[in-house]
Parts: sequence; structure tokens; C-alpha cells
Amino acid sequence: MLAMVGVREKHQKAVKALRLAPGSYNARRDRRFAARNGVDNPKLRPRNAKNVTAGREIYGQLLRPGPMVCAPTNEQGVVLLFGAMAEKLGFAVLKMGTAYPDCEAFRVRDDGKLERVKIEFELESRNFLIHMHDRSKADMIVCWKHNWKECPLEVVELSKLF
Repeated sequence: MLAMVGVREKHQKAVKALRLAPGSYNARRDRRFAARNGVDNPKLRPRNAKNVTAGREIYGQLLRPGPMVCAPTNEQGVVLLFGAMAEKLGFAVLKMGTAYPDCEAFRVRDDGKLERVKIEFELESRNFLIHMHDRSKADMIVCWKHNWKECPLEVVELSKLF
């Protein structure tokens, strides 16, 4: 533990020495040095990022109360959130996979009967287009944010539920 403290102090002194040398300040070089060596110094952050810390994970907005603490930031988060909410949304999952489409499920219709649907999960609905999926093989897109106005498929936008 003491060795780690010593290394950190050594890095901080090196950065400080670089800053104090006349004409040697280079913010970009200092940020790279800090990121490479695990130095967390607010002065080394990019000027336009006020609350950003190099190397730390970024999370979505808080969803409490709900099945997830934070909003999804990737497709797998959408899958997890849908799985946690499927029953409330009127779905019963039959099969999940990694190949397109991602999911087969029963959906409860208004008359109480079940309908089989093929679902593709995306963080944003437009990613369906970017990934060049064949729209004839899916019935719907479940996403966090619906940003594809011309979408030919039914879309379930989970962010609207929070």
C-alpha cells in the first residue's frame, strides 16, 4: 500500500515539475500522462468536461424506482430492462439469443390471446438501420430511445415508461 502511495506522489511531483518548467505546459500531454499513470487531477481534465474523471465508467440517468438503478447506456442494458419489465408490458419471453433477431416472445393481445413476435433490441431505434438488419425477419424493436421517424416496424420505447 505504501508503495502505491509513493508511486502516486512521484507521478504528481513529475506532473507538477512539468507545469513549473518555463514554456513547457502542454495540457494535452499532461492529460495523456495522467490517464496512462492513473493520476486523477481535476486540473488535467479536458476544459469542456467539468465532472469527468479519466478512466471512470459513465452511467445513464437514475431510474429509481424501477428494475434498474440507471438508464441503459448500451444494448445489453435495454435487454436487461426489457426482461425485468416484460410481464408488465404484456410479454412472455420464449427465447433469447445473440443472433438477429435477439428475442422471440409471446405478446398478450387485447382479446387475451397470445401472438408470437420477433424482437430486436437496440439502444436507439436508428441502430437497427445502421446494423443493416433485414426488417422482414423482425416484428418490433425494443429500444431505450426511439430516434428513427420512418421506422417500418413497431417500436417499444422504454424511456417513455419512466
